[in-house]
Amino acid sequence: MANNREDFVIDNGVLQKYTGKDEEVIIPSDLRGIAPYAFEDASTVKSIVITEGVKSIMLWGLSQASALQKVYIPSTVEIIGEMAFEGCAALREITVAEGNPRYSSIDGNLYTKDGEALIWYADGKSEERFAIPEGVKKIISTAFSGCQKLKEISFPESLKVIDEGAFSCNLGLESIVIPDTVEEIGPRAFEYCQGLKRVVVSDGVRKMYGKAFGHCKSLETVKLGKGIDTIYGDTFRSCEALEKIVIADNVEYIGDWAFAKCGALSEIVFGAKVKRLGMASFCGCKSLAGVLIPKNVNYIDYHAFAECPSLKIFVEKDTPISEFDTCWNGSCRVYEYGSERLLKEPVIDKYALNEE
Repeated sequence: MANNREDFVIDNGVLQKYTGKDEEVIIPSDLRGIAPYAFEDASTVKSIVITEGVKSIMLWGLSQASALQKVYIPSTVEIIGEMAFEGCAALREITVAEGNPRYSSIDGNLYTKDGEALIWYADGKSEERFAIPEGVKKIISTAFSGCQKLKEISFPESLKVIDEGAFSCNLGLESIVIPDTVEEIGPRAFEYCQGLKRVVVSDGVRKMYGKAFGHCKSLETVKLGKGIDTIYGDTFRSCEALEKIVIADNVEYIGDWAFAKCGALSEIVFGAKVKRLGMASFCGCKSLAGVLIPKNVNYIDYHAFAECPSLKIFVEKDTPISEFDTCWNGSCRVYEYGSERLLKEPVIDKYALNEE
């Protein structure tokens, strides 16, 4: 049954809004594209067939179609914008015409034509486990963002890059092991994965960008590989259940707010090459009782250990602690390691702490 043409709000050949109540919608073939949030209020739509001739699904094009279960993409679609299916929690099947030169579908999920990049995982499936197919080299930004059911992901040996926000706000994931073949974990890749408890980053990973695991409130265990030389800003910020972190020997710099607000963090083991601690890098780690700062550390930024009320900081003999006055703020006391000789009393820091 054909849809009522009046239900399609069209401007210059682009579908701006679908206002009908049908469960099955066939996009007219004379349209060029689908605009952002065109189906945002279409709570009855379960199936969308995009007909031959349509060339683009814009950013957030089918986003927030809450009842949508199936989508058919024709051979003529050349562009599918980021987050095109965001908020489509019931979506379980994406089908792409075999003749499409840019996109393909495998088991109802969206990939590039060559199968080397996974673009979108259809979260409406009932599975709790998913194995990313061998041959996939990149997980595109937000591909698994907002998934509710997945608890376990298996990565292929072909995988090289986990893009920005790829698994963000994935509430079901409990454990992640990043294989040696992965070289890069993008910003916010696993941010706000509230059920995530365990993370293993293998030695092959060279870059793990800011906020990669930020706000994972259940995260208890982290193992960092030897390939990382920088822990960027906010990487583990507000991981409230994290109790211990061992900084791999290759790490030289810990960025601003990297472990801030990790309230359960009680033990930090610094690697042999750590040289710089960023601003507020361990601010608000209220369970910290003692930290040994290695002698090779040559720069500690403002408020690195602010709001750590029970903390005793230990430094090796002859460490020039006067160079780091702005980081020994709050109630921190500084002691000489081994002799436990008190070197510095708590000070009130004159520099205001700005969390922006």
